[in-house]
Amino acid sequence: MMSREWFYMSAGQKHGPFEESELKSKLVRGDIRFDVLVWSEGMSGWKKVQDIPDFKDVERSLPKAVIPAKKIPPKPVEQAAGPVMGSATEPQESSPGARIPERRESRRRSKPQTGSPYVPNYLVHAIFCTICCCLPFGIAGILYATKVETYVRLGMMDAAWDASNKARMYCLTSIISSVVVFALYFLIGFAQL
Repeated sequence: MMSREWFYMSAGQKHGPFEESELKSKLVRGDIRFDVLVWSEGMSGWKKVQDIPDFKDVERSLPKAVIPAKKIPPKPVEQAAGPVMGSATEPQESSPGARIPERRESRRRSKPQTGSPYVPNYLVHAIFCTICCCLPFGIAGILYATKVETYVRLGMMDAAWDASNKARMYCLTSIISSVVVFALYFLIGFAQL
């Protein structure tokens, strides 16, 4: 009697066919993991090796250290290589999720990630100018202000400072142009009296 032929899926590629004994030896050697998807003729679809009864004996025969855990713990968040200018260095915490609340809080305040220099984005100023002053210059200020944080995260500091300066320029232009327009409006109004 001929043994079943098996295929397995790894990195989006289908491998096989392999005889059952050959696939079991790959599992024992650690060439493939127990959570890899396999298929054989007669199956309705691809399933994980660990869910197929034919391979339970291999899984039971291996020590627990060889079989990967079903859930992989998250990787710890790395801190910046050096201290941030003007701050004291703090000891790193060993638990993987210890810095997650700090990251969420920094996103809420629109501050760059730890270790990145702060570049002002003038977003609040640009929104104020759009609502209260000159709409076209305010919108241009908003567009440049939203680019600042993206450039900082990508490490493109020259582009971040350029976008920051342009956002500030459009905010100032918006305020100055609205002051000039209102001044002319009142002068023309008084001149007609």
